[in-house]
Amino acid sequence: MACSKLAVVKKRKVYFENREFKSEWTEKYAFVLPVGSRKPMCLICNETVAIIKSGNVKRHYETKHAHFEQNYPQSTELRTTKINQLKSSYEATSSVIVRSATQQEQATEASLRVAWVLGKNKKPFSDAEIKVCMSEVVTALFEGTQKDEIIQKISQIPCSDSTAARRTEILAVDLLEQLSSAIKKAKFISLAVDESTDSTDNAQLMVFVRFFDEEKGEFYEDVLGLTNLHGHTRGDDIYEAVTQMLRDREIDLKHVVSIATDGAPCMTGRERGLVPCLRAHHPDLMAYHCIIHQMVLCASLGERYSEVMTTVMKLVNYLRASSALQHRLLRSFLVEVNATFDDLLLHNNVQWLSKGKVLERFWALRKELETFLLDQKSAKAKPFVDFMKNEEEMEVVAFLTDITSHLNDLNLKLLCFPKEAGGVQM
Repeated sequence: MACSKLAVVKKRKVYFENREFKSEWTEKYAFVLPVGSRKPMCLICNETVAIIKSGNVKRHYETKHAHFEQNYPQSTELRTTKINQLKSSYEATSSVIVRSATQQEQATEASLRVAWVLGKNKKPFSDAEIKVCMSEVVTALFEGTQKDEIIQKISQIPCSDSTAARRTEILAVDLLEQLSSAIKKAKFISLAVDESTDSTDNAQLMVFVRFFDEEKGEFYEDVLGLTNLHGHTRGDDIYEAVTQMLRDREIDLKHVVSIATDGAPCMTGRERGLVPCLRAHHPDLMAYHCIIHQMVLCASLGERYSEVMTTVMKLVNYLRASSALQHRLLRSFLVEVNATFDDLLLHNNVQWLSKGKVLERFWALRKELETFLLDQKSAKAKPFVDFMKNEEEMEVVAFLTDITSHLNDLNLKLLCFPKEAGGVQM
């Protein structure tokens, strides 16, 4: 019975005994308690004792500093003066260390902020070498000692490309931890899953997550993960990859209330698709066809519309790119007739929203362009004149202008939506 009682006795923890450092120990034993520490420090030799306890402090003083007691007796003015000198020396040294640490922390924070701006704007890490520009700005705006002090602080900021890379990795890890922590607190989350094969035939799976943070009262949307699919890209393979991402973030599958996919068989197949596999564990899961894929399908032109679009682009290229002289004459004509715009836009498949902008400009200038083509009386211009006089063709152009305008607006809203809805920020 006694053994059982002894077995449950917890080991004594001195740390939890709430011992307090007494101010009279400074005058009596020449000890102080550094800020943020639980180990008293001797002002004479700068050594510390393990425990805030009068016996430990007294033992150290009597064992190692008996000569101090003889040279500076207790309760004398000489001793008080010496103790004050030791305290002042210690405080001065501590302030220098703290100030140095603070400056280093500020330089590190500045470096992190530079890396954050570079990453946010998708700039190369080599652009971090901007200290020369910053120093020139300070030289122009400040004078005297203030200028020298600021330039010195700028020179201490680590901004090399390798440092920017390390800072970016630190920020990425921190953002990932913030996102994981916020997801764990969310009651419900939604996923968007897409699988695609790149130019090197590597199958990649990307998963986005969206949830509502009740503490901040806003929505979050971010990338949950990106992984390679080795071998097959069947529904069960995608299912394993998605569930592995959820397990890595310690997310319960029951918290996933909806999922958006592109509607491919590997995603929505009746037997082995991703959605049926997820519904086997969560029958109430809602599945949606991704609006971006619907938009792409909507933007796929049929033969009739494609032919009209091609004719419009040929007409624009004829007026703008076939002859420099003709382009100058066109601009002069548009200015002369006070047209809405003074030039056409060229279509470029690489530039974003290009086709819709070209059609909008073309439609706004259609009357002026018809007049300009009629004045040319050229054999090359005649087919374009007939095209613009054809009401059915112009109706198709009007439809294409409207639909591409709506698609461009949707693109812009999809681009800006995560920022407006919220996100994990630094």
